[in-house]
Amino acid sequence: MDPIHVPKDGAVVGDLVEVNDARCVTPASPTYIVYQAQASGRSFRIEARPGGAREDLTARLELLGPGADDYVNASPDGGWLIVGTTRVGCSAEACVALARRDGCAAQAIVVGGKPIPARGVAAVASGGAVVVYPAKGPSHDQDLFAVRRIGDGWSAPVNLTEHGAAAFNQRPAISDDGARVAFACGPAASPSAPGTALCEVGVDATALRTVATPKGASSADAYVGSADFTPGGGLVAEASLADVTQLWTVAPTGQASVVAAGVISDTSPCVLPDGRVASVWAGRDPSSGLHELKLANAEGGDATVLTPGVDVADVGIGCSR
Repeated sequence: MDPIHVPKDGAVVGDLVEVNDARCVTPASPTYIVYQAQASGRSFRIEARPGGAREDLTARLELLGPGADDYVNASPDGGWLIVGTTRVGCSAEACVALARRDGCAAQAIVVGGKPIPARGVAAVASGGAVVVYPAKGPSHDQDLFAVRRIGDGWSAPVNLTEHGAAAFNQRPAISDDGARVAFACGPAASPSAPGTALCEVGVDATALRTVATPKGASSADAYVGSADFTPGGGLVAEASLADVTQLWTVAPTGQASVVAAGVISDTSPCVLPDGRVASVWAGRDPSSGLHELKLANAEGGDATVLTPGVDVADVGIGCSR
């Protein structure tokens, strides 16, 4: 994909927009978490360690042109960012765009001559050649679709959830090997709606299955929501199976267990290559209303808040190496 240098105010949707700037530096740290701040709507990347350096990704994307960004996610290998944005020719309606790791080059994903509308957080596989995104389906309010890079363009979308039972399929996470997609599959638009389950499907639309459900939980409001893959092939999921929102580990067989007993108000988990878990946590100071970015080990211990005093948007975060 050769760079097409387009003026900030003249981007044609589908063109690769790239800038050369002193701020366009590839991060040196191997592990990062991407997130969006609630108050400002700005996207950031922060090193996955206590006191880690933070980068303003929005400042990089602003070099590509005016606009706003709905969300940011990262590929497991850290080489790519996926954003919902009105930049790079997407105009008034945000569309799905693939960005380089440093944020200084991005391209709206165009399929059939049209950009993909940003209707919820999308995911990008390691290598940047597969993107999974939510959109209205033929028989569901929200299905998940996969597109693959072919040369300088993209394949026709493949509906991954066409044969599923859930009306809303969202919050996709792609495994490190790019073979599987985990997602929240439920009856309503919220990924934490009562009755929502955790589902999984191959990126080739095969082996669609329900991994974990709230069946048998003590509350009718229970759900199993967004999740991410662990290095061992299991999942860490947000769920309210014990009347509080906690993080649960889900083995490949579907057996769930609490990551850390007593830790509540944990949502939107993502897992780093070494097994550490990042999440959006409202439990450090419940009276403040803040949802801060937390990092813990695989068992939920050694927890530290990476963004004290910063309200993180609970639209999903991304972990990468």
